Amino acid sequence: MQGQDKIGSEEIAARLQPRADAAPPPLLPKNWTAAGLFMPFGDANPNMTDYDQVMVAKIAYDASGMQPAMRVSLYLLENLQYFDFLFTNGQWYWLISAPGQPPTGYYGPFATPLQIPAPNFLAQKGASYGNSWPISSVATDGWMIPTLNQPNDVPPHGTWYSINSDSGALWRVLNLDNNNPVGIPFLGAFYLAYLPGFAPSGPLNLLSLVSGQPSLGNAPSQMVTQRDIQSAISNPLAAAPCTMAQIQAVIPGIEFPAAQPPLPAWTDKTFIQGWTIGCDPIPYWTQVWYWWSNKTQRSSFVGLGQKPGMGDYRNRSDIVLYSNFFTSPAYYEISAGRWVSSCPNPCFPGVGIPRPDFVAADAGVVKATITGNADFGLDPQQMMQMIRVSMARGPNSQGIDVTSLFWFWFTDDQKGVLFSEGNYIDTVTAHDLQVIDYAYFERNASDNVNANSFEDPCKVDDCKAPPAALATALARHARF
Repeated sequence: MQGQDKIGSEEIAARLQPRADAAPPPLLPKNWTAAGLFMPFGDANPNMTDYDQVMVAKIAYDASGMQPAMRVSLYLLENLQYFDFLFTNGQWYWLISAPGQPPTGYYGPFATPLQIPAPNFLAQKGASYGNSWPISSVATDGWMIPTLNQPNDVPPHGTWYSINSDSGALWRVLNLDNNNPVGIPFLGAFYLAYLPGFAPSGPLNLLSLVSGQPSLGNAPSQMVTQRDIQSAISNPLAAAPCTMAQIQAVIPGIEFPAAQPPLPAWTDKTFIQGWTIGCDPIPYWTQVWYWWSNKTQRSSFVGLGQKPGMGDYRNRSDIVLYSNFFTSPAYYEISAGRWVSSCPNPCFPGVGIPRPDFVAADAGVVKATITGNADFGLDPQQMMQMIRVSMARGPNSQGIDVTSLFWFWFTDDQKGVLFSEGNYIDTVTAHDLQVIDYAYFERNASDNVNANSFEDPCKVDDCKAPPAALATALARHARF
């Protein structure tokens, strides 16, 4: 994996200094094309068989004319089906086409509340600069559009747009809400959307695709959310078969494995550095020390405070796991590198250190592999697995069943790239650690994991149960 070097203290200190507002959010090109890789939210009540499969798309965007438009040519990696859609402001069309062929007709227009984002949509929507960090070895700048008009019990949060620091290309979209609050076609519907190969283009004249007489058909949905899209493609107005080779022409090296490969595992001593996105306008600087035979793990999050959505880099929260309980010490920095600790909550029984093969133990399934694709930081022969673990969470506070999809990315030398949990819920309450982008992952980490790695001012011998709601909230963090 490219760029996997331990991050030194001086670099981190510079990243965590108070910052003046960054320059205005970047502009995107008026015309661009990209590949799209879509990873779904967990869903306890999906309306599509195999809803958890990875999807691939060719995306074309044109805002140079009187009416902006976006075309999404969609491929299902497991079902090997192809669908073609065109969006304009407030309308969408279902194109009749086959992979690599021009459309022969269309259905629509159908009504939708979605709008095509303007090139300056980040500024229009009040995006704030979060920080700079690598995603799959790609240097990025993170911008967050806040989610507005949320209930009082929902912590502040938003949608994250990661921009390639070198090229200015849009690289990833992370949606914490399932209802597409920014209102962007497809990019706002799924949990994670990656855009490898994003590049400016000339005018695309997309509206010419719907200049003839439409076919008759009823709108299958408004195409706003993941469920909307999956409902539509489960009962399509038009579809065509596709091949894996055609999908690989969009994202080179991607494949759905014919047979499940062996799953990765952590080593007895594992050390991790990275950045975590949660319910704050900044990502948390993250380090993990894991020692299985000593039954201890410490995860440290600089920027995560006691009030979700109100953190800054003078706050730090740790999660320290033992064999059958964990603690959660809190820290406040009084000067550079000097932290004062507190123990605002008791310890939490019933959640201990995960076993090294937790991916296999939780019935992980490889939903896609990518080999040799430099857009994902891979060396020419290197392969990366995209693994999902499905976990039922039971009903939330509104009585709605919740299922999480944990997405784990590992390279074939069993080094982690990404750790995430996305579920299809109405709020993100008590769910303020969403994604960890690993910047450094060390196996057999004897030098960085030792008896001095597990600072815990809150450790007790007799662990009492906390209030149930608080225990549930913090248990979500334990596996990080």
